[in-house]
Amino acid sequence: MKKGKNIFTIILTSILLIMSFSAISLYDNVNTKDINKFKDIEYYFSEEFQYTTLGLTMQLDSNYTPLLFSDSVNNENKEYVKDEFNHRLEDVKSFMHMDKDFFYIAKNTNTNKVITNIKNYDQNTFNIDNYGYTIHVNYDKEGYCTTDGNVSNVFSKIETNDLFDSSEYRYEKPTFSDNDISVNTPKNIDIQYIFSKNIKSFEGLSGYLNSWEHYNSFSAVVFCVFSLIIFLFILFYPIKYVEQTHPFKTIKKWSFEINLFAWPTILTLAFLAILMLAGTTINGQLNFILNSFGIGYGNQLLFVINFIVWYLSLLSIAISVFLIKFIIVYGPIHYFKDYTLISRILSYIKRKLNILSEIDLTSPMHTTIMKYVLINGAITIFIALWSPALSIVFTIIYTLLLFFYIKKKTQEIQTDYNTLLDSIKNIISEDFDTITEKDFGIFESSKEELNQLSVNFKKAIQEKVKSEKMKTELISNVSHDLKTPLTCIKNYLTLLKNDDITLENKHHYLEQLTLYTNRLKNLIEDLFEISKVDSGNINLNLQELDIVSLLNQAYLENEEMLESKNITFIRKINIEKLLVFLDSDKTYRIFENLFTNINKYALPGSRAYLTMTELDNSFEIEFSNISEVPMDFTSEEITERFVRGDKSRSKQGSGLGLAIARSFTEAQGGLFDITIDCDLFKVKITFPKSLENQKGIITK
Repeated sequence: MKKGKNIFTIILTSILLIMSFSAISLYDNVNTKDINKFKDIEYYFSEEFQYTTLGLTMQLDSNYTPLLFSDSVNNENKEYVKDEFNHRLEDVKSFMHMDKDFFYIAKNTNTNKVITNIKNYDQNTFNIDNYGYTIHVNYDKEGYCTTDGNVSNVFSKIETNDLFDSSEYRYEKPTFSDNDISVNTPKNIDIQYIFSKNIKSFEGLSGYLNSWEHYNSFSAVVFCVFSLIIFLFILFYPIKYVEQTHPFKTIKKWSFEINLFAWPTILTLAFLAILMLAGTTINGQLNFILNSFGIGYGNQLLFVINFIVWYLSLLSIAISVFLIKFIIVYGPIHYFKDYTLISRILSYIKRKLNILSEIDLTSPMHTTIMKYVLINGAITIFIALWSPALSIVFTIIYTLLLFFYIKKKTQEIQTDYNTLLDSIKNIISEDFDTITEKDFGIFESSKEELNQLSVNFKKAIQEKVKSEKMKTELISNVSHDLKTPLTCIKNYLTLLKNDDITLENKHHYLEQLTLYTNRLKNLIEDLFEISKVDSGNINLNLQELDIVSLLNQAYLENEEMLESKNITFIRKINIEKLLVFLDSDKTYRIFENLFTNINKYALPGSRAYLTMTELDNSFEIEFSNISEVPMDFTSEEITERFVRGDKSRSKQGSGLGLAIARSFTEAQGGLFDITIDCDLFKVKITFPKSLENQKGIITK
């Protein structure tokens, strides 16, 4: 899955990068020769051309009056209209003056007076071919107009309605008809309107001719083609990889309402941003703005901006296509349930209604009954007040709904009761693993107690089985350990009854009788000791003692026994003296039993270790050795009564040594821990250094 996600990420990123770079690289190859930038100039700027023509005529002919009034117009209104005309004429002059790529040459054919905005104009050297689009307007002495270009309707007949829109008066319109004013057609005037070949200005008429909107068709086509490629790629790529990749993984979790509002808006803004950014970059307007603010590296900055916008816009296309595909694959119904705010709100309301209607058996029943009575009363009152005329009808409908609701609720309670009853039967039949899988519904509050009952019941059965097994093994082991010395004693007594035995054999038999008698005596004493601990009748004589000296003493007294088995004992005791409160006899017995255990079961010729470590509030003593035989028992089993390291029970011993050591340790507030790791056998004893902590543990 991870490999598939990475492959998809690499492919999609590569596609977006290539498309973004390709789109920008096409900017320089956009062909605008076929774009007729002047086809709509008559419609959009007819008023500007007419005002400019009349204004130039006024400059060429001092006797020319652009407006003619009928006799019905009083002087006040005449002055008002003239002032309005002059005001608009100044606005047009200012608009045209800002255009650095618009020029005019106006001539009075009667007086040969010429005015122009071309610098260093010389009629003899001027070449019109050095310029681009040209409009030639000529008015003869009768006012008849001839034009060269596509805008003949603009100049042939100038109407008052073209100059004055009733909605554009700065103040209240004068009280006269538009027919009372007419335009005085220019006479003996020749005007050439000229545009540069390479229009770079973004003001005036050139602002329209050089508009970024002329490149919208190019940007839209590129955007649509790239969008189609991304659509096909996302559509056919396995969705299991796409939905696990960021940002798709995050966006799919958004609610449907957010995505429905966000992505159409983002796509619309992205498309408009592409149109505007590409157009203003191609026509140079954006670079001009950057230069006007003194921002360097304009081309590089524009490349980065265009690249980012193209990349993010195309990525938004990929996300939108993925969302549509995800809804279809996921299933519209399931998607509505899982990913819409409406569904979540309805689910929330349903949960609240369920909480309101559920019965809590742990709370007082009068509270539950009162809740339902109040709810029923509130609904009844609402029906009566809302529509008194139809209250009977609504009451009948409400009663039917209430009947079906109570019926459903009763069936649920019955089902929950049967589930609880089945679980109890499972516990009785010792099936303890099915309770946690069931839903008890109204009785869910009792599930935890029932689970605990199941756990305790299961544990009790396991303990009973274990106890029975241990009881059987205990009887068997005790019988064996008691029978062995008794049998030997009986046999030697039989031999001693023979009068023909020699004195030497008689002494040997007596020695063996003493040996087995002592062995039987030690076994019985051990049984008494451990029974005292279990019954709590053990008496502890706690006194301050040096645990280091006691441990060394126990080692020295058992050293000869250990050396007889060729066991090298390595002691790691870095503490010279440590005073603690313990029972010296019981503690010595612990050490003696552990040394004896090593002597019996350690591998001959191996090494054994004794380590003592002092901690902040306690100290640890650890015995470790290599076992002579494989240890096929657990640390819990080896400390049970009459359990030996050799299950054949061929070695001497009662099998109570470790059990007594553990009991004496725990009786004094210590911890007795056994670790078995393959052939390595470890016993770690931990005692608290403080008498207060020790007494607290003993009390517990």
